[in-house]
Amino acid sequence: MVGVTLPKRVSVINIANRLAFNMNANVGQEVGYSIRFDSNYTPGLTNVKALTDGMLVREMLVDPLLSQYSVLMIDDCHERSLYTDIILGLLKKIRVKRKDLKIIISSATIEAQLFKRFFDEPPEFKAQVVEVAGRVYPVEIFYLDKPCKDYVA
Repeated sequence: MVGVTLPKRVSVINIANRLAFNMNANVGQEVGYSIRFDSNYTPGLTNVKALTDGMLVREMLVDPLLSQYSVLMIDDCHERSLYTDIILGLLKKIRVKRKDLKIIISSATIEAQLFKRFFDEPPEFKAQVVEVAGRVYPVEIFYLDKPCKDYVA
């Protein structure tokens, strides 16, 4: 299974719905999610599961090697939290025993070299940095000369 962690519950549900739509699948079957007090996935059938970083930490308590996952994507890593830091520290240890586990750390504003240096130890592991150029759109700012009652109009 592919696991995708996000720090916010709303983001988890939205990404699960979007993935299911793109894959022409149903949420709860091929694509699922897991957040505190709510989950919608089917063990053995779900191929992609979106979950909060807190839920992944809870899964690590039950299954320390995360044996049900073949790929883990830690998204929005720039939103550093205690759970994210715990996950990254444990993943560094897990990959020593699970050489088959693929780990992807993504962020729009991450300091990639900092994370690369962290995951490059021990020397037999080599992290790779992949940068994807984003599109920049022009932004225009308009100010009113004086206050008005209906700023939308």
